[in-house]
Amino acid sequence: MKKSGFTLIEVLATLAVSMIALIATVQFGQRWWQQQQEAQFFADFQRDWAHLRQMAITDHVTVEVWWNRDQQSFRFGQDKRLTKLYLPRPKSLTTDFPEGNNNWSLMYSGDNFAKPQTLIFHSVHSTDKVQFTWQLGTGVLLRKIVDQG
Repeated sequence: MKKSGFTLIEVLATLAVSMIALIATVQFGQRWWQQQQEAQFFADFQRDWAHLRQMAITDHVTVEVWWNRDQQSFRFGQDKRLTKLYLPRPKSLTTDFPEGNNNWSLMYSGDNFAKPQTLIFHSVHSTDKVQFTWQLGTGVLLRKIVDQG
């Protein structure tokens, strides 16, 4: 008599392989999602600064980007004016503020920068760091990825 169906060992082996594949997919998906959030944050940071810089040059106003430690986000806007443009920093990134200043800010009025400013971001996913530097003179924001490995 021929039996049809699967044995318990076959079912358990299939279930184990499926669980391993599911765990690997979830881990890969989470890491991919965090990397996408970081890339979007960097693009938004550069875009928001370019907008402020243009506003300072054309409208002759003082603009500022500053770190809001309580909300873990950067705020972009005109100096001394309330603004709702917040850019939250992804949890997978850490920031090295110059000289350990947790109340970091940078003001720009369209004039030439006297000294460069630099912000450094570290990702939990790699040993590389992303460095933003405001160029002397023009205030152009330069992005550089530095390999620490």
